[in-house]
Amino acid sequence: MRVESLYHPSATDEHENSIVFDGERGTMKVSGGPQSPFARRIDDQIKFWVREKGCIPGFLAALTLEFYEEHSRAAAAYDPPAFA
Repeated sequence: MRVESLYHPSATDEHENSIVFDGERGTMKVSGGPQSPFARRIDDQIKFWVREKGCIPGFLAALTLEFYEEHSRAAAAYDPPAFA
């Protein structure tokens, strides 16, 4: 199963910002390999949530919150509120 954040989508059809889970093998692969820009971007979350805690739901929730906050800040900077 391939997952990709709504708040940090891939820019191309290559799915460069995605993670593939193989439930039968119990594996998780980051698109582009372990040295890809996206893998380096989420490396701290992988280390903490996946390797240390063994918690995939926590990992996905943490990424969602991080990407949502970045998306919200970028949207606010692009469209600042009007002052009366």
